[in-house]
Amino acid sequence: MSTVKDLADLALAMLDGGETRQASLLGTEFSIRYTGPDPAPEISADVCTPETVRLTPEWEGACTLKVMAPLNVLEISWNQGEAVRIMAFSRGSWEDALKSAIANAPR
Repeated sequence: MSTVKDLADLALAMLDGGETRQASLLGTEFSIRYTGPDPAPEISADVCTPETVRLTPEWEGACTLKVMAPLNVLEISWNQGEAVRIMAFSRGSWEDALKSAIANAPR
Protein backbone atom coordinates (compact mmCIF):
# COMPACT_ATOMS: atom_id res chain seq x y z
CA MET A 1 0.00 0.00 0.00
CA SER A 2 1.39 3.37 -1.01
CA THR A 3 2.07 6.12 1.48
CA VAL A 4 0.69 9.63 1.08
CA LYS A 5 4.24 10.74 0.18
CA ASP A 6 4.51 8.08 -2.56
CA LEU A 7 1.20 9.17 -4.08
CA ALA A 8 2.08 12.86 -3.82
CA ASP A 9 5.44 12.26 -5.52
CA LEU A 10 3.66 10.41 -8.35
CA ALA A 11 1.13 13.23 -8.75
CA LEU A 12 3.92 15.83 -8.92
CA ALA A 13 5.71 13.72 -11.53
CA MET A 14 2.53 13.77 -13.63
CA LEU A 15 2.66 17.57 -13.69
CA ASP A 16 6.14 17.56 -15.22
CA GLY A 17 6.86 21.15 -14.20
CA GLY A 18 3.37 22.54 -14.84
CA GLU A 19 0.89 23.75 -12.28
CA THR A 20 -2.23 21.88 -13.42
CA ARG A 21 -2.93 18.74 -15.38
CA GLN A 22 -6.16 17.05 -16.33
CA ALA A 23 -6.19 13.56 -17.76
CA SER A 24 -8.21 10.39 -18.02
CA LEU A 25 -6.20 7.46 -16.68
CA LEU A 26 -7.63 3.93 -16.77
CA GLY A 27 -11.13 5.38 -16.88
CA THR A 28 -10.48 7.75 -13.96
CA GLU A 29 -10.81 11.48 -14.63
CA PHE A 30 -7.97 13.30 -12.89
CA SER A 31 -7.25 16.90 -12.14
CA ILE A 32 -3.90 17.46 -10.44
CA ARG A 33 -2.97 20.94 -9.23
CA TYR A 34 0.14 22.18 -7.47
CA THR A 35 0.65 25.68 -6.10
CA GLY A 36 3.94 26.84 -4.66
CA PRO A 37 7.53 27.47 -5.69
CA ASP A 38 8.95 25.84 -8.78
CA PRO A 39 10.41 23.32 -8.56
CA ALA A 40 8.34 21.90 -5.73
CA PRO A 41 10.37 21.35 -2.55
CA GLU A 42 10.90 17.78 -1.37
CA ILE A 43 7.85 16.31 0.34
CA SER A 44 8.66 15.02 3.80
CA ALA A 45 7.75 11.46 4.72
CA ASP A 46 6.72 12.82 8.11
CA VAL A 47 3.07 13.73 8.65
CA CYS A 48 1.75 16.19 11.24
CA THR A 49 -0.46 14.72 13.90
CA PRO A 50 -4.05 15.96 14.19
CA GLU A 51 -3.08 17.47 17.54
CA THR A 52 -0.31 19.55 15.94
CA VAL A 53 -2.71 20.77 13.27
CA ARG A 54 -5.31 21.65 15.89
CA LEU A 55 -2.81 23.63 17.99
CA THR A 56 -1.44 25.67 15.07
CA PRO A 57 -4.45 27.05 13.17
CA GLU A 58 -2.40 30.05 11.94
CA TRP A 59 0.06 27.80 10.04
CA GLU A 60 0.36 28.38 6.30
CA GLY A 61 1.95 26.05 3.79
CA ALA A 62 4.03 27.39 0.91
CA CYS A 63 3.06 24.35 -1.18
CA THR A 64 -0.25 22.64 -1.85
CA LEU A 65 -0.93 19.59 -3.98
CA LYS A 66 -4.51 18.60 -4.79
CA VAL A 67 -5.67 15.52 -6.71
CA MET A 68 -9.29 15.33 -7.82
CA ALA A 69 -10.49 11.96 -9.21
CA PRO A 70 -13.13 13.40 -9.71
CA LEU A 71 -13.67 14.21 -6.02
CA ASN A 72 -10.90 15.51 -3.76
CA VAL A 73 -8.93 12.32 -3.02
CA LEU A 74 -5.59 13.81 -1.97
CA GLU A 75 -4.73 17.27 -0.71
CA ILE A 76 -1.59 18.08 1.23
CA SER A 77 0.21 21.26 2.25
CA TRP A 78 3.81 21.60 3.34
CA ASN A 79 6.83 23.82 3.82
CA GLN A 80 10.37 22.78 3.02
CA GLY A 81 11.82 20.78 5.89
CA GLU A 82 8.50 20.41 7.75
CA ALA A 83 6.08 17.54 8.17
CA VAL A 84 3.24 17.35 5.65
CA ARG A 85 -0.27 18.33 6.64
CA ILE A 86 -2.95 16.11 5.15
CA MET A 87 -6.02 18.15 4.31
CA ALA A 88 -7.86 15.34 2.50
CA PHE A 89 -7.07 11.72 1.70
CA SER A 90 -9.25 8.90 0.45
CA ARG A 91 -7.99 5.52 -0.71
CA GLY A 92 -9.41 4.09 -3.93
CA SER A 93 -8.89 2.88 -7.47
CA TRP A 94 -7.43 6.27 -8.39
CA GLU A 95 -4.19 5.18 -6.69
CA ASP A 96 -3.69 2.30 -9.15
CA ALA A 97 -4.62 4.52 -12.11
CA LEU A 98 -2.00 7.07 -11.05
CA LYS A 99 0.70 4.40 -10.57
CA SER A 100 -0.14 2.85 -13.95
CA ALA A 101 0.05 6.22 -15.72
CA ILE A 102 3.56 6.81 -14.37
CA ALA A 103 4.69 3.27 -15.16
CA ASN A 104 3.44 3.56 -18.75
CA ALA A 105 4.60 7.14 -19.37
CA PRO A 106 6.98 7.60 -22.30
CA ARG A 107 10.57 8.01 -21.20
